[in-house]
Amino acid sequence: MTPSQLLAAFARVVDTLTLDEPDEARYQRLLETVQALFPCDAAALLRLEGDSLRPLAVTGLSHDTLGRRFRLQDHPRLLTLLQRRGPTRLAADCQLPDPYDGLVQGQTGQLEVHDCMGCPLYLDDRPWGLACVQGELWTLADPRVLARIGADGRVEERVTFPVPRIALFGAGDRLLYEQIPPVAGAALFSSSPPRKPRDVRRWPGLLARPAVEPGRLLTDNLVSCGLTHEGAIPCWFPDETNVTISNGSRVERRAFPFLRGPGAATAVPIHDVAVRDRGRVWLMATARERIRGRLVGGSLALASLDGREIGRLSLNRPARMILAATDTTCLLLTASGGLLEINER
Repeated sequence: MTPSQLLAAFARVVDTLTLDEPDEARYQRLLETVQALFPCDAAALLRLEGDSLRPLAVTGLSHDTLGRRFRLQDHPRLLTLLQRRGPTRLAADCQLPDPYDGLVQGQTGQLEVHDCMGCPLYLDDRPWGLACVQGELWTLADPRVLARIGADGRVEERVTFPVPRIALFGAGDRLLYEQIPPVAGAALFSSSPPRKPRDVRRWPGLLARPAVEPGRLLTDNLVSCGLTHEGAIPCWFPDETNVTISNGSRVERRAFPFLRGPGAATAVPIHDVAVRDRGRVWLMATARERIRGRLVGGSLALASLDGREIGRLSLNRPARMILAATDTTCLLLTASGGLLEINER
């Protein structure tokens, strides 16, 4: 599967969003698109509601699956998939009970094969709707519902938004949300404290770009954000090497053209960013894996904010994201789920 195939598939879904049809039909079309890209015997699209997952659409499962609720505390397999970042495959010998036992069409009784894969929703390898504010973990359980996740993975608090929000990020004591719909030339983000959803402020920084083609205003303005440092958060458009750093009042725009060097994925050059003190920034450049073909962090560069490369290291273990950083050390989460510490030398 190539990026163009993926975009083409989901473009067909986006093209039908203006049709006058029930939400159930939209969910079903989305799930069928996913199944076409990742062939499998059965699939389900589930939404987190409180401490349970509710199926919104299914394929290959009996119709009465839609009327069920899967409490996370009763289904460790689903909880495992939900808590892990990125796709997670559970092998056929996994001993966790399967929530779909007896629900697969054409099967009765206990399933003999339990291998499955699941994944929370992500955009451009960045979590869509997950942020940590003042030691608290918040997620978008729904475009209109903000949920606080406890240490045991359960929803402990819910806050309702007056209007839908997408793309949740944390910045100091406030949460950032992408404006819907974006307005070309206007600020992309607004912010509010997690428990005061009506205390909304415009967040200066990235400005919405005009759509390249009609109907692409939202997709052309999806962004990525890196690690917050002293209330300032770096954000960028996936297809650019420019990074905008804002703390809600002061805005800096920096360019790092060297990230389009040999071996980089030029269509999506920046994988992650962490701004530090002394005018320094860690930049993870995107690369494509040779075997699987997926986009990963292929190298890590230390640069000055004026765009000068201080040093760069090719990663012998592909990385997903920067977990933590100091002026001289960077801690990475690898593509295999391990940790990798990089020190300046």
